[in-house]
Amino acid sequence: MVTSAGPKLESEASSRRRIVGCALAGLAVGSYATVAIPALIPAMERGGSQTAGSLGGLMGLQIIGSMVGGLAGGWISDRRDRTRSFGVALLIASVGYALGSVSGGSVGVLRVSLMVLGLGSGAAFVVGGGLLSALFPMRRRGSFSILMVTSAVAGIGYPYVISWLQALWESGRLSYASLIGLPFGSVAAALAVLGVALLTMPVTYLPRPPEHGSIHASAGRLGLVMVLVLATLHGSADAVLYQWITRYLTVSFPEPPFPPAWVLSLYSAAYLTVRLGLSLLPDRFGRRGLFIVPGLLAGPLVFLALRAPGFTGTVTLYVLATCLYGIEFPALMGYAAQRYPDRFSTLFGVVSALNIVSAGAVWGVGLWIESTGDMSSALSVSAAGFFAFGLLAAVWTVGERRRVVEATPPGRVQVL
Repeated sequence: MVTSAGPKLESEASSRRRIVGCALAGLAVGSYATVAIPALIPAMERGGSQTAGSLGGLMGLQIIGSMVGGLAGGWISDRRDRTRSFGVALLIASVGYALGSVSGGSVGVLRVSLMVLGLGSGAAFVVGGGLLSALFPMRRRGSFSILMVTSAVAGIGYPYVISWLQALWESGRLSYASLIGLPFGSVAAALAVLGVALLTMPVTYLPRPPEHGSIHASAGRLGLVMVLVLATLHGSADAVLYQWITRYLTVSFPEPPFPPAWVLSLYSAAYLTVRLGLSLLPDRFGRRGLFIVPGLLAGPLVFLALRAPGFTGTVTLYVLATCLYGIEFPALMGYAAQRYPDRFSTLFGVVSALNIVSAGAVWGVGLWIESTGDMSSALSVSAAGFFAFGLLAAVWTVGERRRVVEATPPGRVQVL
């Protein structure tokens, strides 16, 4: 008897490849502004006549947009088709980039642009996490790591493009408006094409949201709260360092051996390396240790980096710290995906919403710098978030293990 199972499976595999390809391409292209704005801080201070405080607020707007988009996107995608939700998110981000491309360097229009593109990009990132988790349910941590790797790959190349554009602007061959507008317009066009492709492709396999249930059904409330607290600590520390490290290097080392913006490429390369490695590990390998140990080591390394006497020493220690703390967030969220499979996108959206803390931290550091001129102390306080992450994770997981062991009846084995 002839069956259609073979062609059906092949068609489903083809649909998966198309969905994953468009999704990862959208995440890679859409991450441009995340790299561009921090790298262009020196140019925006001169060409746009901005202060450190106002630039901190500008960067914070993108984070706030991402927060709202992630929260809404996660909630919607747990109840609707995740593939179509992703396409809509890319189209929203495309509109934001299009606004930036016609801003003409206007700070007011750029503020709206960053809010809108943050809204779309934040939704796309959260929906992407749930989408990959649904496509590859047996490799949740691996899928989440690939999501992180995609942004890292894009982040490696963008600083060089930005440095090239900035060199053209400094030589007078490119206007300040074009320095912002040309790449923003290109990204807008690419995201529009990918968004329409996801919305219109004739797929035969669409990952559906899991059956609804209580978000507390597979784990206690304390675990949920700890996931949110740890994610917020990591996000705030990482955001502050990433957004301000280019300016710190520019101010601290007037004659660097290479453009300070390139350190963002090294940062992304470090993330790419460790998260690709993490995606290849079995989900249960070091499930807790991978989000306890990195922060305990990374925090002191960043502190030393900010006190290193030379440019090379600072960059080296910062990148080494990135290799460590780049592990903890995907490890934590992969663990959360295992514990809360039916509401993971919603949980991930709440994590995104808590980026309001990151936005406040970035803006607060900008105001601190503007009032005191002391960047090293401000960034050191932020780096302490990594150490606090590891310490809290250790206390939580030890307590959790004890509660599980005590609750296990004699003769039964509880696998943690």
